[in-house]
Amino acid sequence: MSMYRLYLGFQKLGEFDSISEAKRFAASSLQSGMFSLTGENYHDGWFKAASWVVMPSGAEYSTNYSIFVQNGLLVSHGRTGTKFISRLDGTVFLSTPERELTDTVISNLSRLIHANLCNLRYGGKIVD
Repeated sequence: MSMYRLYLGFQKLGEFDSISEAKRFAASSLQSGMFSLTGENYHDGWFKAASWVVMPSGAEYSTNYSIFVQNGLLVSHGRTGTKFISRLDGTVFLSTPERELTDTVISNLSRLIHANLCNLRYGGKIVD
């Protein structure tokens, strides 16, 4: 049985038993960018454009993590702790009393916020 490997850029997303299973996974994911699928005697690639999460406030956040972090999220360190704040509408996504967070912790919390946003846990709707 052949195994097909799905990548987004250089990041491996998973291994699948069939081409159709891998393509369904890519299509249903909220990730965007250059996908490639490889297997024995098989290679395919395609680009998937970013979708957006539109909030009730009108703020539009990208489902592409890199775009979200660059344009939609501000990490603020202050006397009362660290806040993860929307650059677009001022929403505080997360607040912690810790003032000194490592880069790894900040990255992990940013990814969690983005996943929650894309899963509509803060409200809103997905648009293309």
